[in-house]
Amino acid sequence: MPKKLKALPKFRTEAAERRFWEKHDSIGYVDWDKAERARLPNLKPTLHDARKGHKAPRIVVQ
Repeated sequence: MPKKLKALPKFRTEAAERRFWEKHDSIGYVDWDKAERARLPNLKPTLHDARKGHKAPRIVVQ
């Protein structure tokens, strides 16, 4: 029997989507049994913290 998933809401802004996912669990919206592993070979580290909209502090390694 397939899982009954909730419909994903339409978001006007990224901020609205962020607020939604801060309060909701994805388990009711995504069938994680069908998820596939993703490779992101060109992903580079960044100092920008997109969640806060500002730069993250630099980490100094000595």
